Amino acid sequence: SNIHMKDSLADPVDGEYDVVITNMPYSQTTKHGVRYDLPSSNGDSICVQHCIRAVNAAAPEGRMAIVVPEGFLFRKDLARVREYLLERCELRSVISLPQGVFLPYTGVKTDIIYAVNVNQGHGTFSGRKYFWYFDVKSDGYTLNNQRRKLDTPSDLTRYEEYRRLDDEQREDMIRAGFEVIPFDRVRENGFLLVGNRYRQQKAISSKYDVVSIGDVVTLVNGYTFPLDMQGQQGTIPFYKISDMNIDGNEIEMFMSNNYVSEDTARLKKWEVFPPDTVIFPKCGAAIGTNKKRILSAPALFNSNIMGMICGDNILPKYLLLLLSSIDIMQWASLSNPPTITKEVVAGYKIPLPPLEVQRSIIAELEGYQNIISGARQVINNYSASIRLDRNTGTIRLGDIFEAVSDTVDPKTKSGSVVYVGLENIKSGTGEFTGTLEGEYENIRSLKRQFRPGDILFGKLRPALNKVAFADFEGICSTDIIVLRSKDREVLPEFYSILLRDNDFNAMVLNGVSGGQLPRVDIDYLLDLPVQILSLEEQQKILAEIKREQSLIEPSRQLIEIFSRKIQSRINDLWEQ
Repeated sequence: SNIHMKDSLADPVDGEYDVVITNMPYSQTTKHGVRYDLPSSNGDSICVQHCIRAVNAAAPEGRMAIVVPEGFLFRKDLARVREYLLERCELRSVISLPQGVFLPYTGVKTDIIYAVNVNQGHGTFSGRKYFWYFDVKSDGYTLNNQRRKLDTPSDLTRYEEYRRLDDEQREDMIRAGFEVIPFDRVRENGFLLVGNRYRQQKAISSKYDVVSIGDVVTLVNGYTFPLDMQGQQGTIPFYKISDMNIDGNEIEMFMSNNYVSEDTARLKKWEVFPPDTVIFPKCGAAIGTNKKRILSAPALFNSNIMGMICGDNILPKYLLLLLSSIDIMQWASLSNPPTITKEVVAGYKIPLPPLEVQRSIIAELEGYQNIISGARQVINNYSASIRLDRNTGTIRLGDIFEAVSDTVDPKTKSGSVVYVGLENIKSGTGEFTGTLEGEYENIRSLKRQFRPGDILFGKLRPALNKVAFADFEGICSTDIIVLRSKDREVLPEFYSILLRDNDFNAMVLNGVSGGQLPRVDIDYLLDLPVQILSLEEQQKILAEIKREQSLIEPSRQLIEIFSRKIQSRINDLWEQ
């Protein structure tokens, strides 16, 4: 078959191929970097150099297409590699893929780099003045672990129509969604290749008045929140970006992990922000999450958040709906980390219908939102459960599972990684929630490693009953116990459901120690009895649970359908 298993980075290939196409491994480290032009232990850097080196300089338009983690396009420590890429190749396009296209294997945000004339002595800067950037919002499948086919076409069909990247079709390509990124701006900005960082607002031809955001809202920044003041008692919520991930805070902010007293607010001269203030992240990687929320009550928020207080001509809920169609990453600076300033936001143009039209739009879209909320309630109220005969035989959990203690120090790694904290596991259901993708450089302290097929068991505050089955690899908090099956006759997915059972959770709680931070001891957990069933019985029960879950799927489809209807109505405001 001519396929061999080896570390290919240890054996560089010089000019052997006319075309290189690869989905390279992400965020690896390598000890073979000294063999390349830009020595490094960073696997992303060396993988790209490896691919460039493999292309035959004599091949007519020798070319390559590489799937890379998005961090490769903007990380400061990889700027020299990007410059090297542009020196050795003629970059034609960057295709931004939506986050989730490689689920359930990885949720890392990725892009496709396409380059021609590789190693032919006339790189990007020798002739071309720009590259094409194409932002894929949908690849035709749901962006979750199920990856179910959608009725709507993939945005990639538009790219395929213009895949020759013919400059004579420039105007048609721009109308189709392609963006022109000048190389002189790339050179001026640390060789950043993320196209939306260079995006400028297009002219709006709305049938309504077009105004600057700064004309209709007051922009406010949050306050520095000292660590020694966090966790205090009080009546005023003090929100951080992480609070946007709390269940129930998907639209309006109701719950906070931190509160302060009125006396503290007066002492610090913090002016409490009014209800209906619209908020969003203003610095760092959180900008990329594109979260926007609205305050349900007077509150404070920290300095990583910006707020919009609406004037008399714009309704807060209308503003929130409008913001849902705006990628706030385009407001971010080209610095590392990116930041959003008041000046940029204030100058952004938006359509502003009369108040009565705003109210009509809100009423229509809230009707759609109520359908979405009802469907979410169906999903949230369902929890897979297993009921077994009390006479079913038992066995020690530790006889069929081992607690894996493999750890990784983020300081020794670089690049993107899937990270699961306790906050990313839903209580009682085992579903993963929130953003799992992150950068090693933003993660502190030792973390546990897990792989597909492991069970992630939350040992801190076990009353929350956070137990999940992982069908992907990554790292997790040390407050999570990684359980790995010892026996091929044991289905970890089946036992992840069994370990969430209320009766098992009650046994776990009997062995909890620690006052304010209760934990379960690993040895105690492994000594607990669990029911033992044949592989055939496990498969039968698991199949029944999957049938139940298939009945929940229509509710997920309702969410998708009415979310699209909301987006379509908002797009009408911009006349898109």
